[in-house]
Amino acid sequence: MIQRRLWCSMAGAGMLLLAPQPVSAHEKWFVADPNYYPIEWGRLRSWQVIGAILIAVGAVAGALLIERWYRGWRMQRGGKPV
Repeated sequence: MIQRRLWCSMAGAGMLLLAPQPVSAHEKWFVADPNYYPIEWGRLRSWQVIGAILIAVGAVAGALLIERWYRGWRMQRGGKPV
């Protein structure tokens, strides 16, 4: 009987620890005064953003080139068109 009671107590404590907790971090994103955190449009022209855009465009272009190369290689081998 004691072991069962202990097991139930441990299971209940475990369920409480695993239960979702209320989160209020998202509330910090919304402030009463929008001028408190103004939008900084100048950061869009920073080297980090431009570099990220160039890397993304290069990755897409590279994927397209690889796909075209693979499709042509497969057709030369007598494969079915994709």
